[in-house]
Amino acid sequence: MKLNPEQLIAALKKGASYRKFVIFGPEESVADSTLKSVIEHLKKSNDLDVENLQYSTVKENISAVRDGLQSRSLFGGQKVIVISGVSGVIIKDLIEIYKQPLQYGVLITIAGDLGKTSPLRKLGEEAQDIAATACYKIDVKTMHLIIRTKLQDLALQHDAAVVGMIAELLPTNTMIIDSELEKLSIYKGDDRQLAVSDIIACFSYSGEASLDELIHAIVSRDLKLKAKQLQKLLYSELNFMLIIRSLLNFFNKLLQVHITADASRITLQSAVQTLRPPLFFKSRDNMLLACNNFSLNQTKAIVARLVELERRCKGGAVDNKLLLQHFLLRAI
Repeated sequence: MKLNPEQLIAALKKGASYRKFVIFGPEESVADSTLKSVIEHLKKSNDLDVENLQYSTVKENISAVRDGLQSRSLFGGQKVIVISGVSGVIIKDLIEIYKQPLQYGVLITIAGDLGKTSPLRKLGEEAQDIAATACYKIDVKTMHLIIRTKLQDLALQHDAAVVGMIAELLPTNTMIIDSELEKLSIYKGDDRQLAVSDIIACFSYSGEASLDELIHAIVSRDLKLKAKQLQKLLYSELNFMLIIRSLLNFFNKLLQVHITADASRITLQSAVQTLRPPLFFKSRDNMLLACNNFSLNQTKAIVARLVELERRCKGGAVDNKLLLQHFLLRAI
């Protein structure tokens, strides 16, 4: 049966009892997460004895698959055989195993991009007792739809800017998207209105460094500390776009503070208190420090440079790491 990754997991949750799976396609991260989800589902009802086999081994010794599926696990659990690295011509013996009903074990094959004429793919998509799941990269339009649908399911109110930012920060992997948005829902608690600041706060955690620390280094104009914090973030492999968006969010707020202070004839410190949602702890301290160190015109210039930096990073002509380093160490 032809199922995409979301349909497969939904079918399993509803009680579908597939024993034969064919997971294929060029997007390895989607295939890996699909396999992980299938294994986790199987674990809910049985102890598992998982045996991983390379296709090169299977081609030389198909009996390892056949005998394994016909025998019960020595440990009393359900035997699961996972065949990885499948590519090229699929041997007939493996296809014959897929044609037969399985009484005890579970067979999962992880293959590359099988063509529509592939015997294994055709069998998997046509047979009712086989789950055939294609793993391809999601296009932008589809990803936005998936995010909006999940946010609606979680009763999280949002706008296009929130959806766009989530799409930029998360990989094109529907299971990771589901997991991260569920974490976001827990983070929001009873407040169901999403803002861009929530996305930054929820997705920006890094075990080695925080964006607050980088922002502190920037607003304190400490070049050595700025270089140190930047390197920590780069080593932690934090999404470049998240770093840029976090900085843009901060300096847009600083710009708002300057404009409010001028328009209302109040101090910059008082204007900080008018920000909604309010700032706390490090974020508030950084904003107060920035008020002293960056004028209105300087803030406008930084925001303009950040917008241009984001445009150039999306263009892909120059390495994003180099662009970000140059901007942070020389442009601010």
